[in-house]
Amino acid sequence: MPPKSSAKVRYEFDRANRLILRDPADALRPTRVLEGAVTTDRRNRLQYEVKTPAGGELPRTLTLEGR
Repeated sequence: MPPKSSAKVRYEFDRANRLILRDPADALRPTRVLEGAVTTDRRNRLQYEVKTPAGGELPRTLTLEGR
């Protein structure tokens, strides 16, 4: 059984405004592109609605909060 990694999943946007999922613990697919659209909610937070789900482990909508 391989040792578990303590690395965290990271999200970032590329130049084409696609959401990139970086998972250092996944040796076969360390980077995945999540296609979707950016909208806002009632509290003026950005929400990224994923159109192509990457399996059951990710939510369909990601809420982004900033400072």
